[in-house]
Amino acid sequence: PPGDRAVGEGTESATDDDIPSGSEVTQDLTANNRADNNTAFAIQASLVFAYDYLVARNGAPFPPVPVVFPDRSGSFFDGTRLHLLRLDRWDWDVSLHEYGHYLAPLLDIEDNPGGPHSGSDNLSDTRGSKSIGIRLAFGEGWPTFFAVSSLFETANGLGIPRVGDTKYQDTEDQVITDDLEVTAGARLGEDNELTVTNILWDLFDAVGDGLDTTTLGAQGVWDGLDDNDPVTLSQAYRGFSPGQGDTGVNCVFTQMNVSPRVNGARVTGVTLDSPPPRLSWTRGNGGSHRNDVFELRFRDAGGTPLFSTARRPTTSFVPSAARWRSLLQGSGGTLRVAVIARQTDSPVTGPYRSCERRFVVT
Repeated sequence: PPGDRAVGEGTESATDDDIPSGSEVTQDLTANNRADNNTAFAIQASLVFAYDYLVARNGAPFPPVPVVFPDRSGSFFDGTRLHLLRLDRWDWDVSLHEYGHYLAPLLDIEDNPGGPHSGSDNLSDTRGSKSIGIRLAFGEGWPTFFAVSSLFETANGLGIPRVGDTKYQDTEDQVITDDLEVTAGARLGEDNELTVTNILWDLFDAVGDGLDTTTLGAQGVWDGLDDNDPVTLSQAYRGFSPGQGDTGVNCVFTQMNVSPRVNGARVTGVTLDSPPPRLSWTRGNGGSHRNDVFELRFRDAGGTPLFSTARRPTTSFVPSAARWRSLLQGSGGTLRVAVIARQTDSPVTGPYRSCERRFVVT
């Protein structure tokens, strides 16, 4: 049966006889890159790296999980065992993605409905249910992030092909290369698995790009998830930006088209006599479930709230001349403007705060 060792499913080193008690013996074992009972060591090595990363993040190990290799039926986690294709032997990202599926329920960060999925889809649309789509996107996006980030932390610079870089890669059986530093094609919204993966990566990494200037690091992302037990991206956002108050996190979510984006220059000089501008924004999120209810919030330079609009379905607002002048006068020199968005199809997601636009009074 699968998982039991059969004839030919092992490889053995030479033996040393008559070793005195207490001796230390080193015995080299060289595996080839062809036979399954040799290439299995590559699978095992990937899991050793992941295990070390897991212990460093979690402070303690989780129980071991059996691995079935090779399995002609595919690479997947069946709820009890990891199954890996023969042609995924060198694909450490794939191995650790499946290992991530094993870890997620132990961390209470998944309610994955399973079934077909693709990184190019708004899964709420392809699966015909927002509830399924947002849970499936998070349930697939986090394991991919775990695979790439854990190897980036533990194996970067070791010279192992396709290991320890910024890419999720599958080879031989199919060709997939998703670079987590490339956001084009990954801005589809909260029900897209690549959007989930790339947001977690941008929160983790130390590379500033565009609106992304925040670095939580490996432990920060791990704790933000483990402490809050989200099963959707919306729930994860609440943990990373409590009360929508973390500007860096808000800007990452704006850059990845989950939060709205306020149009115009991020910093604009004005005088007290400047006419009120037409403030407009993009909705954020995608597919059939774009953000659909918005409110505009104005704060002073120190973050104290000054004014909020009523919730509205429209994507623009022009304050009255009197209101605008009052806001500038009370701004303390910098008026900070952001949009709060919700997606009200069931289940309701958000609220997501946009990256700010600032008006500096001169």
